[in-house]
Amino acid sequence: MRSQARFGVGFGFGCGGREALAAMAVAALLWLPLLLAPGPAAAATSGFTPGGADFIVGGQQPQDDAVLRQRRGQYSLLVLTAARAAGGGLATVRLRVLDARRRVVFSRVLPEPWLLIDLPAGHYEVEAASQGQVQRQPVTIVSGDHQAMVFYFGGAAPLPAD
Repeated sequence: MRSQARFGVGFGFGCGGREALAAMAVAALLWLPLLLAPGPAAAATSGFTPGGADFIVGGQQPQDDAVLRQRRGQYSLLVLTAARAAGGGLATVRLRVLDARRRVVFSRVLPEPWLLIDLPAGHYEVEAASQGQVQRQPVTIVSGDHQAMVFYFGGAAPLPAD
């Protein structure tokens, strides 16, 4: 007579091979919703454009500030998106970077308010769209140089500094 598992799932506690496999499958199914459930926003994420340009998107998590400070000098362009009224970072902005020939070199909805991207030297136009508004800014990247730009959305523009 076979002994029965005493501890619910019973991984190896007296179960035969099939019973253990079935118990693991049940446990996996029970944990699957927890593993797939949306949790807190992830920290800064990185990737590469189809053309090979390295980029990082971040700004929602406290550790993203450290990433921005530490990695800023390794990227040729920093793009910030912000809400005029609140002054804080604005996520879910559609951002596109076009080269001098008007080819799209980067395009995505930013899940976070800043983008670091290492573009090669050249002339670009950065286009940001949010809240029914589309804004464009030109930028020239020079080898070894670092550029930054901010796109503000909603309400009146902040006054320029004297």
